[in-house]
Amino acid sequence: MLRRFAVVACLALVSSPALGADALPLGLDGLHWGMSLEAAEAAFSLFAKVPATTQIPPGKTIKIGIPGYAWHGCTFVGMFRFGPAGLSDIQLVQSDATKECRDDVLAALNAQYGEAVYKYEMGFGFYNWPGDAATVPDVNNADVGMASAKGGYGVIAHFRPRTAQDPAPPAKP
Repeated sequence: MLRRFAVVACLALVSSPALGADALPLGLDGLHWGMSLEAAEAAFSLFAKVPATTQIPPGKTIKIGIPGYAWHGCTFVGMFRFGPAGLSDIQLVQSDATKECRDDVLAALNAQYGEAVYKYEMGFGFYNWPGDAATVPDVNNADVGMASAKGGYGVIAHFRPRTAQDPAPPAKP
């Protein structure tokens, strides 16, 4: 019985629809760039934790931190920036991530945006995904023990909308 359940669970994961490159990753596909805080609250249950009195002053930008966003065994603090043009920046941070969490984040982003460009400096791995998607993803990953006394990995996934100032994507061969 357990074997049958495992096979069904694996088939469900494999057959789930792939997200397009313009959808927000890591379970955030109910959100989109430019949406208002009110629309985000209606579309995404995580925003139920935001006090109902939270408002964006005219012409200003606010950053809302929401702990407890769970995705594939990772539990992130979500940082969401809203301004006059709506949602404009997202960071998901876990300072004590497991290797599986880190690997799942990287695998999901590689599946959605293609292979990452990787750079390693002084205990930190930097991943970014060049391309022409509406979202620019970056992941900073600290080696085991560098970000956490418990010996976990530091994972910061940062997403922002692509702008005209972003460098052009590399030419395709």
